[in-house]
Amino acid sequence: MCAGSLGGTFVAAGPHEYVYGRDERVVRCPWHGWEFDVESGRSLLEPKRVGLRTYRVSQQDGEVVLHV
Repeated sequence: MCAGSLGGTFVAAGPHEYVYGRDERVVRCPWHGWEFDVESGRSLLEPKRVGLRTYRVSQQDGEVVLHV
């Protein structure tokens, strides 16, 4: 996922209608195309079965801090 892209995805807006949404909240695997929610780590396709490990982050003195 370190080479994945951050963006959005298409979401259902009505019967047979999709619109672009969730901008900057979806990370996409560059090799398989799987999409994951950036906050929860859960797969958008199979959220109950597939997910990524997530970590708490914060900002201190203008730098991003990863808490492991």
